[in-house]
Amino acid sequence: MKRRKLVILGIILAVAYAALALYTGLITPLAVVSSDSMQPILYKGDIILVKRYEASQLVVGDIVVFNAPRPYDDQNPVVHRIVRIWQANGQLMYHTKGDYNLLSDPYDVSETAILGRYDGARLSHLGNLLLFLRTPLGIISAFGVVMALTAVEYLRARTPNF
Repeated sequence: MKRRKLVILGIILAVAYAALALYTGLITPLAVVSSDSMQPILYKGDIILVKRYEASQLVVGDIVVFNAPRPYDDQNPVVHRIVRIWQANGQLMYHTKGDYNLLSDPYDVSETAILGRYDGARLSHLGNLLLFLRTPLGIISAFGVVMALTAVEYLRARTPNF
């Protein structure tokens, strides 16, 4: 019975994620804010809904999610506000800044690096666990939890009154 409920929960979550993907037009419609640079609008650990966009629709003031260029990338998408837009070599370019940062970003962002636009929906601080799991300690902790659960199941199967 417990397994059946878990399977049903998994199906519900998968359908909800697929519905979000269809609604936003993106395969990955959710992003985790990985720093406090957008306070007081967004906080580290917030999970935000990201929507597909047309490059021509973006305006100064929009909050976008993008991959920072090397050497500034840290494997986490950046969530910052557009402060300037211009055209160079046939494509739109954007300059961004975190609301809480004193200075704008030390790089420009091409339209191809932008993953989507934040449109206001967020789940406060629920992404902190995901950010933790990206760290070495988080990976070790997750491995430890899996090993402990496996050991408990093994002992439960071998011991009648465990």
